[in-house]
Amino acid sequence: MRVTNTGQWADAEAVRAYRAAVSKEVDSVVVTRSVGDVPLLANTPLGKTLLQFRIYNLASHQRVLLRAMQEGRGHFTSMMVA
Repeated sequence: MRVTNTGQWADAEAVRAYRAAVSKEVDSVVVTRSVGDVPLLANTPLGKTLLQFRIYNLASHQRVLLRAMQEGRGHFTSMMVA
């Protein structure tokens, strides 16, 4: 990342750890639908028609809400408000 100038850091292990942490956080925050996030009904033609605008909500529930529940009350509350 250019903002943090990690290319200029002397400690290679710190650079690796920082980049891994940022990558993990970005992957958990950005919601993309995968096969396991939606019910099997959503993969049928009828299900695609019925759930075409609900797929994101289902994927968001799996990624954001369930993760926030594991991180404690304060984080869970802030994720629910967001």
